[in-house]
Amino acid sequence: MWKTLKSCLIIERSNKGNLYSLVFVALFIIVFMFIVSDDNFGNPLVDTTTEYQSISTAMSKFQIVDANAPENSDTTYSKLIQLRQMISLKSAGLKMDKEEMLYKASNRIINLRDAVYKSEEYNLVKDLVPPKIHNENERAFVNALWEREITLNQDSLQYWQFLLIVFSVIGIAWFPFLSLYTSGIMIEDFQHSTILKGYPVRFDQYVIAKGITKLFLILSFIALIFIISLPLIQVKGIGVANYPVIVYSDSPVAYTIPQYILLCLTIMFVITIFTLLLSIIFNMIFKNLYITLFIQLILYFLPILFPSLISVLPYNPFNFLNFNMILEGGTLAISNPVDVTFFDGFIILSICILIMLIIVQRFLSTGKLKRA
Repeated sequence: MWKTLKSCLIIERSNKGNLYSLVFVALFIIVFMFIVSDDNFGNPLVDTTTEYQSISTAMSKFQIVDANAPENSDTTYSKLIQLRQMISLKSAGLKMDKEEMLYKASNRIINLRDAVYKSEEYNLVKDLVPPKIHNENERAFVNALWEREITLNQDSLQYWQFLLIVFSVIGIAWFPFLSLYTSGIMIEDFQHSTILKGYPVRFDQYVIAKGITKLFLILSFIALIFIISLPLIQVKGIGVANYPVIVYSDSPVAYTIPQYILLCLTIMFVITIFTLLLSIIFNMIFKNLYITLFIQLILYFLPILFPSLISVLPYNPFNFLNFNMILEGGTLAISNPVDVTFFDGFIILSICILIMLIIVQRFLSTGKLKRA
C-alpha cells in the first residue's frame, strides 16, 4: 500500500493541475484581502443602516397612528417605532465608539424584535425583520462581547479577524471547489488502463491510495490560506482571538475564533473525504468528468436554490455541505424551519463515507489491476 501511495504522489507532483490549483487558492486569498480592505465590508454600521431602512418599510404597512396614545402603546406599529429609535441609538454608539450605549441599545433591539415576533401582525412584516434565529444568535453574541470586554469594531485585516471572515464564507464554495478538483480523479486511469494493469496491487487499494494522495494535496491548499495570511500579523497585527463567533447547536453558543476555525477545518476534512469518494464512484459509474461534475453540482445547489427541499429531506447529506449556513442555524430561517445542526451533519456524512468505502472495497476489489 505504501509503495502505491508513493507512486501516486510522484505522479501527482508532475500534474500541472495541482500547481494551477495552488496558484488559484493563493490568488483568491490575496484578492479577498483587497475586498475585505473596503471600509464597508463587514462594517456593523452598514448592517444597522440596512435594518433601519427595512424597519421603515415595515412601518409603512400600517396606518399611521399616534404611538404615544395609551390604546396604541402595545401595537406592532409602536414596537417598530421603538425599534427604529433603538437602531438609531445603536448607530450613534457605533459612530462615537460608546460601548455601554451600544450594549444597551443592542439588548433593547433584541427584546423589541422578540415583541414583534409575538405580535398578531408579525406575518405582515415577517420578511422585513431579521429571522428569530438571527435574533437569538445576536443575543448570544452581544452578551459574549460584553462578558469578554471586547469592542465590536475590529480591523478586518488583522490576522484572526481576516481568517474568521475567510472561514465564515468558505462553506458555500468548498464543495464546488472540491468537485472541480476531483471530478476527474479516475478518468485518466480508464484512458490508460493498459499501463495500470501491470501494477501488482488490488484495484480498490490503488483507488484508496489515489484518494489519500488527493487528500494530502487538498490539505496543502488549506494550509496555504494560513501561510498567505501571515504577513497581516506584521502589517495590521494579530487581532483578537477571543472575539466571539456564534455557532448554533440546539442553542446559540459563543466560540472563540480559533475554536470556530478548528470546527470548520474538521467539517471541511469530512466533506473532503465525502467528495473524494463520491467523485471516485461517479467516475466508475459514468466514466465521464463532465457528467460527474454536473451531477455533483446539481445535488449541491438544489437545497440552496430550493430551501423547501431541506424541510422535505432534512437529513439529505447535501444539505450539510454549505456548512456555514448550518453553523449559523440557517435551516431555522427557511419558510418551514428544520432544526438540524452540524453534529447531525457529522453523523450523516460519516455514514455516507462508510457506505461509499464499502462500495469501493466490495465492488472495485477485482483482484490485481491486471485482472481489472
